[in-house]
Amino acid sequence: MKQFPYAALLSALALSATAQTPDTVRIPAASPHITLPEHPYHMSEATLYTLKGAYDLSNGKSLSVFSRGNALYAEVDNEGRHRLMPAAANTFVATDRQLKLELNEHDDGTITGALTMVVPATQISGVNAGEKLVVATFR
Repeated sequence: MKQFPYAALLSALALSATAQTPDTVRIPAASPHITLPEHPYHMSEATLYTLKGAYDLSNGKSLSVFSRGNALYAEVDNEGRHRLMPAAANTFVATDRQLKLELNEHDDGTITGALTMVVPATQISGVNAGEKLVVATFR
């Protein structure tokens, strides 16, 4: 008999909990961005030499990786060069934070990778909505 009031109380609490409408909380995602490393990663001249060249991107454009003096640069379809800073093994970030380049050298001498680049949204959708990150791969 003493258990009946407890069961009624628990039932009432369960009903009141299900009767409440939950609040919707929307948390905006952080906008994607390219960050520079705190300290440049050291790469040998031999490694940098093997990564230089021209690459066909998956979006139909081409990427050129080249050096001027002792600085390494990347350029997509003559749209302006970006000075690269080694960020990790085979990963480079442009000092202007406009692109990130990941190059993977394979045992057979081929190089694959991905290019992440900040482009005006008008180039993507035709609508001026700031800038977006675009990722293109190559092999």
